[in-house]
Amino acid sequence: MPRRRVAVQRPFSRAEANLATDLKQAGEEVSAAIRKERAYLGALEAFLHHFTPSNRKLVQVAASQLGANHKLVAAFYTPGKGLAKCIDTMLGELVADNQQTWARLLQVIAECNSPLFKTFKQFSPFREQLLLLVDLRGNTVSLKGDAAEYFGSLVGATPKQLVHDGAHLIALPYPAPRDVVVLCSTSSCRPRSAT
Repeated sequence: MPRRRVAVQRPFSRAEANLATDLKQAGEEVSAAIRKERAYLGALEAFLHHFTPSNRKLVQVAASQLGANHKLVAAFYTPGKGLAKCIDTMLGELVADNQQTWARLLQVIAECNSPLFKTFKQFSPFREQLLLLVDLRGNTVSLKGDAAEYFGSLVGATPKQLVHDGAHLIALPYPAPRDVVVLCSTSSCRPRSAT
């Protein structure tokens, strides 16, 4: 009678065990970062619903936990000014409907691929406009925010399918130049009418 072979799992090598530990820690760090990002955006959304001192403080605390180097905070942080003061300035400008500040915030939220983009847009002075975030870095064009959803609906694709389906040529009528406003998120670029 032939013997049946039994698969024996060899023990993990030290390198494999270290890799497994590193991957687990990396996953935990990513999860913690996502939780902090969600807490910051949640606090910011609560503030935009109700401009109270306690909601303002929640945004400042969440921003400090996220850190000045995180892209959601770094877009508004000026070194040497103090993070709380920078966040306070940003909140004041959002309440005053400062277009430059709103453009910067919406761009950063879109770049984070946050599902909250639409929510924050509804608070902004751009709530009735189609926002096209066009990223020209790296010799490619990346559409985010309203643009991905809008152009996806025109070709019957989701934003993820747009990436995988290749190129699409979409013809749209030109808006009147007086109706186009170019918003910039960097200090070196000033908002201007396209005319």
